[in-house]
Amino acid sequence: MTVLKEIRVLVIEDNAGDFFLVQEYLSVSTPRFTITRASALKEALRILEGNLFDVILLDLSLPDSSGLRSVTAIIGAASSIPLLVFTGFNEEQYGMDSLKLGAQDYLVKDEISSSLLIKSILYSIERSQVRRQIFRQERLFRIITENSIDAKFLLDDQGEVTFCTPSVLAITGYTSNECIGQHQSFFIHPDDMPLFLTCIDMVKQDPKHYPVLEVRIRQKDSDYIWCRKTIVNLLQEEYVNAIVCTFWDISGEKESKEILEASEERYRYLFNNNPAVIVIWDPQSFEIAQVNLAAVQQYGYSRTEFLSKSVLDLRAPEDIPLIKELSAAALQDDQFKKTAVWRHLDKHGQEMFMQISSHSIVYNKKRSVLSIAINITEKLMLEKKLEL
Repeated sequence: MTVLKEIRVLVIEDNAGDFFLVQEYLSVSTPRFTITRASALKEALRILEGNLFDVILLDLSLPDSSGLRSVTAIIGAASSIPLLVFTGFNEEQYGMDSLKLGAQDYLVKDEISSSLLIKSILYSIERSQVRRQIFRQERLFRIITENSIDAKFLLDDQGEVTFCTPSVLAITGYTSNECIGQHQSFFIHPDDMPLFLTCIDMVKQDPKHYPVLEVRIRQKDSDYIWCRKTIVNLLQEEYVNAIVCTFWDISGEKESKEILEASEERYRYLFNNNPAVIVIWDPQSFEIAQVNLAAVQQYGYSRTEFLSKSVLDLRAPEDIPLIKELSAAALQDDQFKKTAVWRHLDKHGQEMFMQISSHSIVYNKKRSVLSIAINITEKLMLEKKLEL
């Protein structure tokens, strides 16, 4: 229990003798009580406008008000302050009705003792603090739920929707009233239901299992959209008692992925079927990262053999300093570009003269060099014959 060092009490009591008894009962207590008196409802409302109290004690018989009208007025003016009501033997029903209106407790005047009054005050303050904490948590939950872009369905053991968040409307177009009572099969594409039901069975068998799946969700005024969905089994949680399905729209992500995959497929086709030799290599380690079919045909190495080699293996020993100079230049300039004729060696050690255009690129998140080469050996040999 939270105990305050000083408890500020507003006593609304017109009878001086009864007020004196309250003072006496509270004077022997720890913590210390600071008491303010109001002898009428109007005076109490005025005091509450400019002062803070930890608890209010209210007599139901006042000169300007009586019964539940006083309770309603005080709660309306200070709903966050715990209220204790004093009644007579013939007013106990008023006390019960006061609890329904929001009072924390009621005490029969002729039965009040110092210990009973102090205990009731302390418990009322504690209950009020717990209630405020619960209210804050519930408000926080509502704010998070109402502003989350993720939609949630709560399902009972049979798969029917018992609750949904506002984001369900934004994603599907269905209101909460339209969703509650519907079976999940109404929202999920028939082709995706076997996967969904398998995941439901998995979480029922093992509540620690949290599957993530991609399914198509029905929209009210159109077709289906792709959503990513998580499923959590909280059927055994007392305050939830449901399977929680969280989902969010990934239709844009799916579309982008399909475009990217199509683009990558076109790139792979152009890369592998380009008649020019293409080699991607690391300017730091000189390791070959990728080659196309033309490189395999020109050099005689298989793709696997190529990927186990470095570009230094393609050069005559006396040309290695030149390729190292090119590599250093590529590392220093991300706009590096150079075209030159190089002497290369194929798998069998035969010389080839390659006209190579080298560019600095990023490949697999690493600075790399893309080299596009054309074999001009026959061209050079023909030119030499013509010179003769």
